[in-house]
Amino acid sequence: MAAPAYSWLTEGKAPDPSDALEILNVCPPGIGEDDKFVLAVLEGEALLGCIDLVRGYPDEQTAYLGLLLLKECWQGQGIGNKLVARLMEMAAGWGCTAMRLGVIETNRPALHFWVRHGFQLVGSKRIAGFSGNTLVMSRAVSYPYTLPLRPAIAR
Repeated sequence: MAAPAYSWLTEGKAPDPSDALEILNVCPPGIGEDDKFVLAVLEGEALLGCIDLVRGYPDEQTAYLGLLLLKECWQGQGIGNKLVARLMEMAAGWGCTAMRLGVIETNRPALHFWVRHGFQLVGSKRIAGFSGNTLVMSRAVSYPYTLPLRPAIAR
């Protein structure tokens, strides 16, 4: 509820409190609760956002990032960059060699963020309830992770 722009960009509507339950409960096909991690992003006692990360999806060598969302008041401060580095560390620790995610094409700020981090388009699919296609993006897991100097251009 503290990031309404995300809901408007991806679903064309205001956020719904039930969205949080869906993040907690929904797993990709063949994935059990031991391989799904919903993480709170905290600074002290303050909740900055949340992460949904799945180990071993769609294959054992891939970590799938279902969501990295910061409250709007915390966006644009470099926190997302630090979180990507931490997620790369987690994925490397699991033995994953790739990280995959989906970006709704109407969420241009997120698309630019992920392209800047070296993610490249590998496919596209339509998912009901979203205002645009889901752009499937991937990149190699690297740890230690540093922000790429020359990001690819999203088309």
